[in-house]
Amino acid sequence: MSVINQMLNDIEQREQSQQDKSTQKLDYLEVDEPRHNGKWVIAILTVCIIAIALWVSKDSLMREQTPSNPMPVVEPEAESQLPITEESIAADTILLSKNEAKEETAITAGQELKPVPVVVEQQKLVTDAIVVKKQPATPVNKTPIVAKQQSHLSIKPIKLSAPELAKLKYQQGLKQQNKGDLAKAQQSWREALVAQPNLHGARESLAASFYGANQVDNALAILQQGTALYPDYENYRILMAQILFKQQRAKAALEVLDQPHKNKGASNEALALAGAIAQSLMLWPQAQHNYQALYARQPQYGKWLIGLAISLDAQSKHDAAQQHYQEFLRLPNVDSSLSQYAQERLKQIKKKIQIREHNG
Repeated sequence: MSVINQMLNDIEQREQSQQDKSTQKLDYLEVDEPRHNGKWVIAILTVCIIAIALWVSKDSLMREQTPSNPMPVVEPEAESQLPITEESIAADTILLSKNEAKEETAITAGQELKPVPVVVEQQKLVTDAIVVKKQPATPVNKTPIVAKQQSHLSIKPIKLSAPELAKLKYQQGLKQQNKGDLAKAQQSWREALVAQPNLHGARESLAASFYGANQVDNALAILQQGTALYPDYENYRILMAQILFKQQRAKAALEVLDQPHKNKGASNEALALAGAIAQSLMLWPQAQHNYQALYARQPQYGKWLIGLAISLDAQSKHDAAQQHYQEFLRLPNVDSSLSQYAQERLKQIKKKIQIREHNG
């Protein structure tokens, strides 16, 4: 307000000084004041009031636009602002005094005060430019993060029992034998026997592998060891007898079998082998006993009948031999060569019986 008052005082002083000068120069003339001086004063006052109103509106607008939360404001450059100062007002006043006669000049001088609202607009733009838009908050995943445990392979040694280890080694030996790796197969079977000595399958496979490699003595030694350890296990004896018989050692083979007909628990295989070996050695009583045991078990089996008939015929037991030959011939689907042999022997037996009866 002091600036405006000073401006008004300056205008009055200038008008008074002009009046004094005109009075001194033209004392003899009565000069009337220009009719338009009052209008200029009103115009100047109007401009001042407008400037004051604009300044007040700017101040209130700035207060309204100031956010409740203080934010950093970028100050506009000094060149873009047109502040109102005493020097600018004085310059405008001088311009008005020099151009009092021109009404348009006064209006132009009043318009030069309009940069104030321009400053306000710039300030408004700057304020808008610095408003920071808050980005929508990213929803927080409240799901608990569970750290994945890296899976790792752990190998724990499992202690096998003796039977389990023996079975494993035995199966490994069979696979190795199928692949043709006989040495590894024999080693696996030996390890199986160490773990379980009564694993008879491993011992039999080991002996057979040596026999197949033409190592007969090693095969017989392994079987002999098994027979000594387990005398009731018949299969060791059968294998030994078969090997010995093929080696043209029939008597030793028959001794290994040890007269199975005396053992009620003897297998048909042991009885049949003992009967065949005894028959090859013409040990007819032993052959008869073994075939007799087989016939008692399977009376309708052709091999047992013919074997028994031959062993009886060899001992001149014609009546019993004739009976079993006839039984054999009544069996269906018998071997043709054996059937022919039985028929021939029956003819011979009948003649011998007739001679015996004739001689009384």
